[in-house]
Amino acid sequence: MDDLHTYDVFGLTVRSTFPCPEFPEGHGEPDVSMSLGEVPDRIDGPLAKGVLFEASPEEFVLNMDGIAKYHVCNGNRITIAPAPGADQDSIRLFLVGSVFGALLHQRGMLPLHASAVEIDGGAILFCGESGAGKSTLAAAFAKRGYRVLADDLVVIATDAQPVPLALPGKRNVLLWRDALCQLELDPDSLPRVRPVLDKHAHPLLENYCDTPIPAKRIYVLSAHNQDTFLRVPVRGAKKFACLKNNTYRFRFMPGVSGKKPHMDQCSTLARHVEVLHVTRPRGGYRLEELVNLIEADCRS
Repeated sequence: MDDLHTYDVFGLTVRSTFPCPEFPEGHGEPDVSMSLGEVPDRIDGPLAKGVLFEASPEEFVLNMDGIAKYHVCNGNRITIAPAPGADQDSIRLFLVGSVFGALLHQRGMLPLHASAVEIDGGAILFCGESGAGKSTLAAAFAKRGYRVLADDLVVIATDAQPVPLALPGKRNVLLWRDALCQLELDPDSLPRVRPVLDKHAHPLLENYCDTPIPAKRIYVLSAHNQDTFLRVPVRGAKKFACLKNNTYRFRFMPGVSGKKPHMDQCSTLARHVEVLHVTRPRGGYRLEELVNLIEADCRS
């Protein structure tokens, strides 16, 4: 783990002594350095606290008991202190998720809890609560030949001109066993994201989009007890609320980047993208029908 690795991910060049094979390889001068080292239990003057984290504009600490402690400084440095006997897969799961979420907030970027695919040159995002089917839907589009930009964490560059850009994320999609079976993929042929979870990493090969593309449309996914699919445009204040509520690790944000910059970013994105609420029947994930609906909607 002493070898240096360089990755281009989330619009950043990352230089690391800790390997992250789900990140695409990169080059150039690093924006972020990542290494193993000592991590403090506390930070000075935290503005936000949780059971597992403390956050301030300059520092963030996350303590995952039995896995690792993580320290994020000034949006450009991540230090990892693995717990004795912890496996690298578990360490990376929280690193490429919550820890990078905090780093992105420190840098004033807009991370959304979403997956994204490319359709006709635009980024189509799928948001929703955990279990809504964001990753499964992205993988289903990949199966049809579309390229996936990011899974679970989509970073938006709201300062890009003339429109906000969605930035490439990691090169895999994380799927539970039932989702893989529905997609006719063999779970036992894919590595688990953690030894204790029946969730697997499905690699994106030719179906990975490695360039920033304009953010075009956001679908907010949910389910109801009816036998119909509903498609409802979201407008006005509700549109802004959808973006705020689907911000990645929103609970970190008050301690890290502050509310005003985040509100400005959400407002900018809201002006440039369509937001639609899509509700599916709760009884079984009728995946093909949902893909057909969204595919036709994007092409209309």
